[in-house]
Amino acid sequence: MTYTVEATRNGSWWSLQCREVPGALSQSKSLAEAKKIMPEAIAFVADVPETAVEVTVVPIVPSAAQEHLQEAARLREIVATANSQAASESRQAAEELRKLGMTVRDIGETLGVSYQRASQLLASAS
Repeated sequence: MTYTVEATRNGSWWSLQCREVPGALSQSKSLAEAKKIMPEAIAFVADVPETAVEVTVVPIVPSAAQEHLQEAARLREIVATANSQAASESRQAAEELRKLGMTVRDIGETLGVSYQRASQLLASAS
């Protein structure tokens, strides 16, 4: 079973508490360490085998930081969409240039990419 562990920064330590098993508490110096130590604490309190415990660590951060994290995620989505659209346009441009009889090297030069990338664009356009 997967358990959610909330990690709250407390000085130089992370205070850890499992949502599903509130009595499973610990502390760690890093979030990576939290993933390693919390299965034992959860297994002990919940009386389940440690091998049956998987954890997801959720850092609890101040609202100002959370707002920035959310905005960064929103912008990454925009970038991913724009990159996908740019790749599509590049494939279409490469195909149009090939129809003009241009070599792959010239297509790459025209698009501002390597001839290897131009070749990939042409292969994926087909």
